[in-house]
Amino acid sequence: MQIWAVGGGKGGTGKSFVTSGLGVCLAEKGLKVVMVDADFGGANLHTYCALPKPSRSCGEFVREGIPLDELVLETRIPGLSLIAGDLNSSGANPLTYALKVKFFRQLRKLDANVVLLDLGAGSHHKTLDAFLEADRMIVVTVPERMAIENLYIFIKSAFFRKLSPLFTKLGIRNEARDIWTHRENYNIRSMDEFTSHLSSYFPEFGQLFREAMENFRVYVVLNKVRDYHQIETGLAIKSMAEKYLGIAASFSGHVRYDRDFWDRLLQDQAYLSRVSAARIMVDMSRITDLLTEEVEFSTALSGDTE
Repeated sequence: MQIWAVGGGKGGTGKSFVTSGLGVCLAEKGLKVVMVDADFGGANLHTYCALPKPSRSCGEFVREGIPLDELVLETRIPGLSLIAGDLNSSGANPLTYALKVKFFRQLRKLDANVVLLDLGAGSHHKTLDAFLEADRMIVVTVPERMAIENLYIFIKSAFFRKLSPLFTKLGIRNEARDIWTHRENYNIRSMDEFTSHLSSYFPEFGQLFREAMENFRVYVVLNKVRDYHQIETGLAIKSMAEKYLGIAASFSGHVRYDRDFWDRLLQDQAYLSRVSAARIMVDMSRITDLLTEEVEFSTALSGDTE
């Protein structure tokens, strides 16, 4: 059983859209999938499933302690279920540390092969913690400058959040902060150089860092691609993460922009259908295959975006 978290820096890039598409494609492979709407500020995953206002939601887990497995709702897709988001939430993530531990413990026990966790926008530490708990850390963006900048901030924040316990464990939090604050004095130009510098001064950090980052990888999905050249953005984000942060990254594919689909969606027609969103589902199927098999996307296989 795996947890796949779908996050990113900016709202409106299509995280819920990609989450639901992955859910459909994984279910079509014969897997049992539970989608969990963890966007406490703007829960909307149920709308992609053509479900009315949910009768049960994550809010009951938070406020009443009802187990997550009792909040699962069936969709029209065989094998695909949903735990809806809390429509009554004020927007702030209500999970305390104790609730977060309980939340993920119960997620791991759900009757599913894959749990898809749809996270809210932004880089709040609770969102980052949920992202870092996942077995697949998927980020979604669109080929626009502001969205890409926000995504970079999100990935960098997740990376810092991953390092924070190491600083605390070794008692070097103040030293690390001072080095990063005055990084120009140390000729440090990237996070990769920062961690290399710390490793040279604190050998124990180097060992812990290598262990912590052994399975750390982000998977980039590019949404609303309008032309072939925009696909290069996904490869650029991958290179940026590897060069400046020193982390492993994969470009897992793109979804073409389909104006007719988005017009239909505005009319409250769910897209969980290959008939209503044929081109989009072709793209989502390819992304799902690449994520499942952990294969790198190649522009040579991208096809026509027109």
